[in-house]
Amino acid sequence: MSDLEHHSSIPDPVRGLSLNDVSYEAITKGDRIDRGGEADVYHGTVRQGEETHPVAIKEPRFEGTIQREVVERFQDEAKIWAQLAENKNIVSVYGYGSNSLPWIALEYMDGGTLDAHIGDLPIEESLWVTRCVCEGVRHGHRHGVAHLDIKPSNILLRETPMGKWNYPKVSDWGLSKKLVASQSPLEFASGVLR
Repeated sequence: MSDLEHHSSIPDPVRGLSLNDVSYEAITKGDRIDRGGEADVYHGTVRQGEETHPVAIKEPRFEGTIQREVVERFQDEAKIWAQLAENKNIVSVYGYGSNSLPWIALEYMDGGTLDAHIGDLPIEESLWVTRCVCEGVRHGHRHGVAHLDIKPSNILLRETPMGKWNYPKVSDWGLSKKLVASQSPLEFASGVLR
């Protein structure tokens, strides 16, 4: 893996924008860009000062009345994801809430999903993508969270400069579970190491 670390096609980490506490009212929602098991994701924009920035908005899909469990589950996902999103290998969270309906404003990943590239990536890029995904999942584990839904469609890509590989990030923490209830991280780690 040491030779891979210096591969000329590896891009610098692609960080999310410096957008914090984005409100739903500040988002201009556009077309749907993805449809998951229980949620839809839309392209959107947020204006800050003179600049407009792309974002993705995740909202639960429902017909008629939304169930309280759906709202609570969505809020739990947003809180967990936001706590982990400072990691370079996890899609950034810019804001979330539940006014009128639950929503999460996310980093817009313009390179699509990993599943669209299965079988097309050279071995070196595949190994590097795997490493990035493992680092994102490990970050979750170190913070007491298991993702529980790692699959190519939940690995999103950001486009990078010409000649560099697209940057992968772990997305969709909707099925994640807290590994630690009342234990401190130190108590949890010592229990795992036994």
